[in-house]
Amino acid sequence: MAGIALGVFLAGCGGKEEAEPVKAAGEKEVASEVAEPGPAEPASGDALDKRAAALGFGKHLPASTHGYLGVFDGKGFVDSLRGSELGEILEARAEEEGMDLEDMEEDPAGGMVLALLAEEVFVAVGEGTPEQAANLAALNESMRRHQMKLMVKLLEMNLTGGEDAMGPMGMQMMMMPLVGGFLRDPAGGLAVLEESQMPPLMVGCKVSDEEMRQRIADMAQGGMMKMLAWGGPDGEDIFEAANIESGGSKFSGVKIVGEKIAAKIGKEERENLAQFMDPATVERLIKFLKAKSLLMAAGVREDYVVGFLGSGTDELQFAGEVSQSAVARSEFGFLDGYTDKKLLGVMAMSKDLQDAAVRHSAPFGSIAKGIREGLRESEGFGDTRDLEILLDLVAKQEKALMEMNRFSAAGVVAYREKGLKIESYGGGNAAGMDFEAKHRYGRLAEREGVLVFANWVADEEYSGKLFEYLDTVGETLYLGAKQAAGLDIDEADFEEFKEWFALIDGKFRPHALEIWQALRGDLLAGLGNEAALVMDLDGELPAVPGLPQAVVDNGKAPRLGVIAPVDDRAKLGACWERLDKAVRGILEVVATMTDNKIPMQKPMSSESDDLKTWFFPFPFQTDDFVLSASLDEADFFLATSKSFVKELAGAIESGEAGAERRGAYVDVDLVVLTAYLNDWIKLFETHGAEMFGADSPRWEEFRENLPMLKRLAAASGELKAIRAHTRKEDGIVRSSIFFEAGE
Repeated sequence: MAGIALGVFLAGCGGKEEAEPVKAAGEKEVASEVAEPGPAEPASGDALDKRAAALGFGKHLPASTHGYLGVFDGKGFVDSLRGSELGEILEARAEEEGMDLEDMEEDPAGGMVLALLAEEVFVAVGEGTPEQAANLAALNESMRRHQMKLMVKLLEMNLTGGEDAMGPMGMQMMMMPLVGGFLRDPAGGLAVLEESQMPPLMVGCKVSDEEMRQRIADMAQGGMMKMLAWGGPDGEDIFEAANIESGGSKFSGVKIVGEKIAAKIGKEERENLAQFMDPATVERLIKFLKAKSLLMAAGVREDYVVGFLGSGTDELQFAGEVSQSAVARSEFGFLDGYTDKKLLGVMAMSKDLQDAAVRHSAPFGSIAKGIREGLRESEGFGDTRDLEILLDLVAKQEKALMEMNRFSAAGVVAYREKGLKIESYGGGNAAGMDFEAKHRYGRLAEREGVLVFANWVADEEYSGKLFEYLDTVGETLYLGAKQAAGLDIDEADFEEFKEWFALIDGKFRPHALEIWQALRGDLLAGLGNEAALVMDLDGELPAVPGLPQAVVDNGKAPRLGVIAPVDDRAKLGACWERLDKAVRGILEVVATMTDNKIPMQKPMSSESDDLKTWFFPFPFQTDDFVLSASLDEADFFLATSKSFVKELAGAIESGEAGAERRGAYVDVDLVVLTAYLNDWIKLFETHGAEMFGADSPRWEEFRENLPMLKRLAAASGELKAIRAHTRKEDGIVRSSIFFEAGE
């Protein structure tokens, strides 16, 4: 689990201290009214020395670095896992499957892989990356839009163009506007491509063994040299050999030369391209290719094997002094409190890079725009003006949601301390969360035996825009299906679709819409923005026929409760009335269709003090095993146990629960889970013969697997808890995740 957690790290660091928002080529500037935390002073003295020592190759990276990821002590981390009970079990299992780590270390290829990961691995991106990330995002948005537009045109051709519509000529006719439209798109295509190039990217690893380090470097360089042969004699067709010296380190590799690629585009190729675009665009595309090159190189710097990818030799740069390196930048200030820890990973990303990566992040919006543009230019789908309006609204509402997200420089550090701890600083503002509101339900986390506790407060404005967006998406999907059902297509499958749509639209849609409006409107209006989820393992088992009495008496079942504050009891009452009416309507439709009357079940209720509970009865239920909804003067509960609700309500009423807690919490107490597993193993061990039958093969199989089950339960006990807390501190979002292990 700790290993999986390391996958959250993404490259990033640095940024201009007072940079303008990064825009893709052709994008208009958008003013921002959000105040960002001011930059701290660059590091110096003892703090800088500690950062440099902790970050290894980071001290060699230039100050223009925008993104950094370092993973450290891979061998130590793996050794610690192998030394755990769970690690020993997994390693033994791997050996049974023919995978032996000891043999892997002895194997030359395996040893090389382990050497690459053993000490330090890093990835960094440099100057110009934010601009190129913005360009890439703009190109992706434009391509998605034109692809969806093409799909609409292909569908229209299939419906109206006869048998040859989807043949080679028909497909070529459709591809022409896709390629041509994409290339001419001022927000994508050539306008952006002309401003695009590969930003400097550096990746490498520390290999202290000199012989192994040189072997790895030689292999990387040799692989690049083979590319010269692929490009013709000595690679003169499109490749050039590249030998670079930077900061006293020598690198060699190859350069893919755009001018040579452009020179291969002759008259025949120009004529082929002219089928998709006008001659002026063809020449513009060739000019673009001629101006671009891609450089790949590898080399050794001190104890590191380093690979480089970029556009030119001048981009391969190293810091001359630690004070001029990436680690001196203020964006690494978050690390100063952790340089004495056993670091496993560090990530940093500049604000510019994050802004650029998400500025065009509206995947469904670009899809909606493409479908709308395709419909606008089509005649085979009838009058689609209403659908086009909704598709436009989907794009606008998604954009409004995305614009609520703001970014600051981000940093993440992971280290070993009583397990694994991950601390993050900055990044996104988590627009969907209200970090200022005090929590009402925090005390519930302190209850004995709680397995899972989660507590958060949603941002009201964000939630409102989110549900408006979902409303529009749902309405768009419905109108699209209705538009399709009205088409004149003589196919058996389509006729079946039309019949089903007519049935759902005429009979079920009014009731389904009533259910959505009851939940979306009345329920949300009746509840506050805070919510909590609580789960324990103390529930009683129901007396299900066939279940041994000993299991019923001694077994325990999970209990789950979801809680929210009551803002408007009248709205909650209206929600139930609308739900009841809608469900009755659906049952009447089904009864008519099946000629079998289905009566609406009436809920039973119970009352204790001011807590009232409603539930539908079913066989074998108990107060501790029944799905129910409860309401008192202040809170609303959905739970799997009436008894659990009563306990939760009492805990809330016992005081101002968690009055000073803010943010979002998730706590998982794995000690509780381990005890639960051990109790069930003991219960099965004691009463298994009665449950399975003394002569049952299943009982014999259980007894054979019992030692391993006990060992797995003991291994699971090595991880004590998982705790996460997201909050806002000094104007930026902070998150802490703790995988607690040990005694």
